[in-house]
Amino acid sequence: MSARYVMLCTCHGSLEQSLPVEEVGQFLQSEEGEVEVILTDDLCQPNVLKEMLRDYECRGPVVVGACSRVNTRAGLFASNSHPLRFVDLRTQIESSYSAAELIERAKLLLLAQVRRHTKATAIPRNGRKLEFVKPHGEISRRELFEMLMPEYRVMPFIESAECVGGERCRICQSHCTFGAVGINNGRVFIDHLRCRGCGTCAAVCPHRAITHPTFTFAELEQEMGGLLHSRMLDPRIIALVCQAEQGMKIPYPANVLPIQIPCLAMASPWFMLRAFSLGAQGLALISQRQTCQLDLQAHHVNVTFVQAVLSGLGINPERVRTFDANVTTEEELTQFSRQISSMPQTMLKSTEPTRSMRLPELISEMGESSGNLPAETITTGRVPIGRLALDRSRCTGCGLCARQCPTDALTSLPMHGEHLCQLLFHYHSCVGCGQCVESCPEQCLQIEYALDLSMLSNPSEMIFADRIVMCQECKAPVGPKAMIENLTTRIAAAGGITEQSFTCPECKVRTMSIPRKRAERRQ
Repeated sequence: MSARYVMLCTCHGSLEQSLPVEEVGQFLQSEEGEVEVILTDDLCQPNVLKEMLRDYECRGPVVVGACSRVNTRAGLFASNSHPLRFVDLRTQIESSYSAAELIERAKLLLLAQVRRHTKATAIPRNGRKLEFVKPHGEISRRELFEMLMPEYRVMPFIESAECVGGERCRICQSHCTFGAVGINNGRVFIDHLRCRGCGTCAAVCPHRAITHPTFTFAELEQEMGGLLHSRMLDPRIIALVCQAEQGMKIPYPANVLPIQIPCLAMASPWFMLRAFSLGAQGLALISQRQTCQLDLQAHHVNVTFVQAVLSGLGINPERVRTFDANVTTEEELTQFSRQISSMPQTMLKSTEPTRSMRLPELISEMGESSGNLPAETITTGRVPIGRLALDRSRCTGCGLCARQCPTDALTSLPMHGEHLCQLLFHYHSCVGCGQCVESCPEQCLQIEYALDLSMLSNPSEMIFADRIVMCQECKAPVGPKAMIENLTTRIAAAGGITEQSFTCPECKVRTMSIPRKRAERRQ
């Protein structure tokens, strides 16, 4: 879907006095084609916005530029045909930006929302839940009355067609702090009564099978690309801001452009590095440390890893910094902006956003663009990539590890034309979940959390190979030689009979049934 309408509330004339609306409209049309800019007033009044949507017969997404009093949830679920995105232009006007800075910020903020709408999708029923809004700070009587009515809130949900199932993958469940991800008969589901909507599950899912409505990575990536458009307000800094801080007046410098996300849990290493690959010169992560539902210490190790990657790429790791919204001042953010301004440009700029790129591929692309690939293996912070080591003397080639691998980083394949089997490891597909190590009955696997870009050039590594034992009776395959020998040794140690160890199950049943049938005939 594309956003054809941009509604700008004049706020009783104050918007037009500070912002050349016609110039902004021409900019949006030149960048995005057919975009109709509509001037209106009193959007903060009850039902005015809904009436505007009806009068203009809006059939697609709508971007609204207005004051913070406009209910950002109004009409969001009234019709999936025109979801809304809001830009608080009143706050921009009341800030101490110069006239040129104000115009450029308004252009970029509106453009980002217009582009974000190109990836907007309908919100299904399992992507929302009813809840009562908790008040923050002082509220009016009218606002108190409105809070007595429940509102819809978007929640993550599982795309069944993309999910590989709970019998094979449990990554989202293991990362959910609130126990909201469950598995029933192999089907993964999200319990919305427990879910806080932080988006951790969506950030860690290797198959992007979990969708957070209105906060998909495709939408966020498009918004980020819009904020980093052209050469305006350089050097630009992207601020990833916890949605809980939307009511706080954070004093952003002119070149610090915010993107609201449900929680910093969605600021995965891929998403943070994607900001730099799209041209950001700095990254600020803002949330309230005391009230944040996320374990910020756990998130800090993600930041540490990203800083290590930037350092390996020859980029100053101080370009990434976390801020506490409770104590962050304009001077603190301004100082960070000045620090970024004093650094040389990174010169990274991807032409097209891409949703399918994996983290190792993204880092490789950034290295090619910068001319610097991390020469040393990175093990700092929480590395979301695993390097596997196998003790071949203990491996039996059972293949349980490959069957438990959710990303096919481990595959067990027969070698065609020969009675051999092999276990292949694809480093670029490993997400370091450790399920292979947990499932190994021989405990012969070890995983090191490390980023080694030199291994990405190898499509796969054969970490185990063995001969397939053929049945003594029918010559059908029985299993890897190491597995048969291991079983034979265990049976012998227990005092069992090992004569049929090299016989397939069908032949075992047949040979065992022959004496029984003869005995029955004699009787």
